[in-house]
Amino acid sequence: MLALTILVVLFTAAGMGLLLSHVCKDPLSAMAASNAFYALAVVLAPVYYPLEILPETISKVLIALPTVASAQLVKNVAGVSSYMLTESLISLTSWLVLLTTTNTILWRRASKE
Repeated sequence: MLALTILVVLFTAAGMGLLLSHVCKDPLSAMAASNAFYALAVVLAPVYYPLEILPETISKVLIALPTVASAQLVKNVAGVSSYMLTESLISLTSWLVLLTTTNTILWRRASKE
């Protein structure tokens, strides 16, 4: 289960990086976009503090973020928490499918030009 978790988190993060490289054409805009994404995805989302302390409704919304789902999935695999395991898997799998599909479409469009 640990290897599968690492692969899902790794491919989801790689997919986000590829999507960012498709959207941002120059390195400066890619750096600015990645810094903004980092601030939203890590600082505002419960990665540095436990998801369990938030109300249930907020937790269910935040688990849709890939960083929250990744952190929660790693905690579940490590045995630290058993909170929202199914939701974490569904969220990360959805992100992985969405990012793979989007990157494939963008790559095919770019190769035609």
